[in-house]
Amino acid sequence: MRHEPGQYAREAMPRGLRRFAPLSAHASLLDLDLEMYRTHGKRVLLLDMDNTVVPWRTHEVPTEVREFLRRAQDLGYKICAVSNTSRMERLREICADLGIDHVRARNKPSRRMFVQALRLFQAEPHEALMVGDQLMTDVLGANRAGIDAVWVAPMSNKEFIGTKINRMVESVVGKFLYRYFQPSVAFGVAPKREGLFKHQVVKEFLKFGIVGATSTALDWGLHYLLMYKATWGGQLLSEVVGAWMLGMVNPGAVATEKALSDAAYAPLKILPVLIAIFNGYYWNSKWTFRVAERTLQAKLISRFYIVALAAMVVNLVVSTSVKIAVHGSAQKAFWVASFVGMIVAAFVNFIGQRQWTFRDTKRSS
Repeated sequence: MRHEPGQYAREAMPRGLRRFAPLSAHASLLDLDLEMYRTHGKRVLLLDMDNTVVPWRTHEVPTEVREFLRRAQDLGYKICAVSNTSRMERLREICADLGIDHVRARNKPSRRMFVQALRLFQAEPHEALMVGDQLMTDVLGANRAGIDAVWVAPMSNKEFIGTKINRMVESVVGKFLYRYFQPSVAFGVAPKREGLFKHQVVKEFLKFGIVGATSTALDWGLHYLLMYKATWGGQLLSEVVGAWMLGMVNPGAVATEKALSDAAYAPLKILPVLIAIFNGYYWNSKWTFRVAERTLQAKLISRFYIVALAAMVVNLVVSTSVKIAVHGSAQKAFWVASFVGMIVAAFVNFIGQRQWTFRDTKRSS
């Protein structure tokens, strides 16, 4: 999700999504237009502490943040830190140093602490503005209290493990929110919604799907050849491998056609998947995500294979389970299992590649 000047068309959102929607997004606290918000009736500034005002677990407030808060006070803002930190003494020290109030509770996004902050200044919800770096706590909590929220990027990548888990949920919710985001829109002006297929994530998903289709064709085609066409010593390769697997795993099993096919399915899936992964890496780096840096190729390949192999494990577990469960001919079970495994693994693969492998890469134009 981008953090650049702009607004969210909250009135156009489904009600369930609106609960997570900020009024606007910015790269940092420093980018807020204090004068503009003041003219629109905002007089109370509620701030998340960690990674909004100061980096996580530090006491050092950046000079530019101090100057920003001083300017806000000069404009007449009442400022209060709203935090669920467990380090109460640290919160007190930082707020005392900055000359601002604080409210602390362990239950953000509960509306209780936000209401408590409003009471501190005898303010109404529409008079306050919440600024924080997390959708699932800062923005959601403010919305529950009827307070407009501004979503900013975190100051640092270092954060609590629970926050990292929240980020995973946040990245999914953020993709839906971005459909209603318009960069550089004046306060109070409803942004125009872009068409679905103009969004970068949608374009990338469609390209990823096309590349995935070619990889799937390679995977299924090679796997089918190995299972039902390739021979070894006058027998189908799948019968040889299946008999070997049954002998290792379940020596007393009856070697029916389906039993041999089921046993050979996973071992003969490995080579086609590895070839499909390489095809996916090549075309996704060149076309889908358009990676520009040559120096990152080794790192990208390793990350791509880690994610793809994780998706392969998901594929193998799901498809093997489905194949065993499906009744009927061995080939019918093969195609049903391959399709179900492919669908589940495709979502795992796309999210992993976009959020980890290609997240920090520069894109060529």
